[in-house]
Amino acid sequence: MKLDRHAQLAGVRCACAVAVSLSPLVAWGDWESVPDLRLEVEANDNPRLGQDPDDIGIAPEELEDHTATRMLFDGRVQLRNVGQRGTVVLTPRIRVDTYADDADADLERQDAYLNLRTSYRSPRSTVGLRADFARESILSSELVDTGVLDPTEPSDPVDPSDNETGVLVLLDEFRNRINVSPYAELEMSERSALLIDARFLDVSYTGPELRVRTDFSDVMFSLGVRRTIDDRTGVSARLITSRYEADATGNETDTVGVEGSFDRALSEIWSFSITTGLQRSDFVFLDVDDEIVDNASTNYTFDLSFSKRTELASLDLGIFRLLTPNAVGFLTERNELRVLYRRQLSERLRAGFGLRAVEVGALDGDSVDRDYVRADFDIEWSLSPAWALSARYGAMDQSFSGDRLDGTANLLSIGAVYRGLARAQPSRAVATRSP
Repeated sequence: MKLDRHAQLAGVRCACAVAVSLSPLVAWGDWESVPDLRLEVEANDNPRLGQDPDDIGIAPEELEDHTATRMLFDGRVQLRNVGQRGTVVLTPRIRVDTYADDADADLERQDAYLNLRTSYRSPRSTVGLRADFARESILSSELVDTGVLDPTEPSDPVDPSDNETGVLVLLDEFRNRINVSPYAELEMSERSALLIDARFLDVSYTGPELRVRTDFSDVMFSLGVRRTIDDRTGVSARLITSRYEADATGNETDTVGVEGSFDRALSEIWSFSITTGLQRSDFVFLDVDDEIVDNASTNYTFDLSFSKRTELASLDLGIFRLLTPNAVGFLTERNELRVLYRRQLSERLRAGFGLRAVEVGALDGDSVDRDYVRADFDIEWSLSPAWALSARYGAMDQSFSGDRLDGTANLLSIGAVYRGLARAQPSRAVATRSP
C-alpha cells in the first residue's frame, strides 16, 4: 500500500521532535561555532555536460567554444555542543553563485542545507539521530563531486548524492531532499550489542514532472547484532527491509535482505572494512506504454574500504556495489570506485586529490544506464591559521546508453578560504556514530 506523503512528512516532524528532546540531555556545555567560508572564481568549458542547447532556447553557435565563468560563495557554520554523555552538531550551509554572461543565467544556483547530528549515551546504550535537509539547484543535485573540498567531512558510503540522475534539463528547477535516520545501539554484554537503524528519505522536484527525474520516497529499517572480537576487530550482521515508491513510474518496490560486515585495524595507520549482502526486491511499475510490470530481482551488495591516517596524510579508498533509491524512478544498481587523498606538503601547503567513477543501472533492466567519472585536484596555501588561498582543477565525463547526450567538462578555479578554529575538545569519551 502506498504511503501517504502527508503521513511521511508527519514522520519527519516526529523524528525532529526526537532530536529536540535529545538535545537538552547532551547540551551541558557551551555552544561552539566554527565557520567555514569559501569564495571562488571558476571557469567551466561545458557546465551543461552535453545538454541540447535547443532545450534551453540558446542557439548552438552561442555555446560553441564558450567557457562559463562564475563567482561562487559557499558558507557554512558548525554549531557544536558536547556534553558528558553526548553531542549535538548543527550545520547550516548556503551556496550561491552568479555568472558573467547572460547566456549562462539558467546555471545560477541558490542552494541551502541544514544537517543535524545528535547522540546520547547511557551506561548500556547509545541513541542518536542524523537528519539532512536540502534545497538545491539541478546542477548541484545531479552531478556528484569527489569530496576533496570538504576536509572536515568523513568519508561516508551513504552519500546524499547517490540519488542523482545526471539529467541536466529544466535547470531552473530545485531538488528538495529530506533524510532522517534515527539509530540505537543496545549493549547485551561487554562485547555484544543489538543494532537498530531506520531511514526515511523523501526527494521531490519543483516544476513539471519528468519520468527520468521523478519524486520518490524510501523507508528502510534494519535490525542487527555487533560483536567485538578484540580491540582491533569487529563483526556485525543485520536484516534489512525497505519500501521504495516513485511517482512518475508508479513504482512500488519492497526489498528484504541480509548483510554481514567485518572491520579490522591492520596497524596504527591502516584499517579496512568489508560488507557483503544479498537483497531481494519485488517491484511493480508502469512502463512507457502505461502497462503494469510485476517482477522481482535478487542482487548482491559489496563494500570494501581501506583508510590510512598519519600526521601528514590521509587516504580513503573504497569499492562499492550498492542498491540505492534513485530519482530515475527505480532502485538502482550502483558500482562505484572512490579515492580521496590529502597530504600536508609543508607547514603552509596542502594538496588533495579525489576520484569518483560510477556505473548506474536501474533495477528493471530496461532503463538507460549511466557512466560518470569525476576527478579533482585541489591545493591550498595557508596565509594564517584560518585564511588560505586555493586553486582547483576538475574534470568530468558522463555518458548514457541509448540516444541521450554525453558530455565532458573541465573546470579551473581560484579562491580564498576562511576556516574558523575549533576549541580543543576535552579528553573524555563522547559517543559518535555514522549510521
